[in-house]
Amino acid sequence: MIGIGTDLLLIERVRNMIFSSFDGFLDLFTDPELALSKQYKDRAIFFAERFACKEALFKCFDIEMDIKYLKEIETLNGRHGKPYITLYGEMKRLAEEMKIKRIDVSISQDGAYVIATTIIES
Repeated sequence: MIGIGTDLLLIERVRNMIFSSFDGFLDLFTDPELALSKQYKDRAIFFAERFACKEALFKCFDIEMDIKYLKEIETLNGRHGKPYITLYGEMKRLAEEMKIKRIDVSISQDGAYVIATTIIES
């Protein structure tokens, strides 16, 4: 194992970013993430989960979160609902440089919060 990262996020904080204070919030997500979000009754929960994954992965990599790389981390769901992460651009290059072979992610939601944990392995 190279790293582990966890992020806990208040769903209402994300809801406020979507609908008021941060106009560019949805620009932080890939087109497939945006498409998948439309299947969710409460899109704020979906985006909170995905944003928590992105922040948890920065902690795994032990690097400072940089907004320009958030869209390079994509979290989708497999056939049976298990989430998985795909990296693009600079994040993919960094993973290759670190010889990362596997990224595991777990997402959970309870009440007003979501939590995401990521583990990277070489």
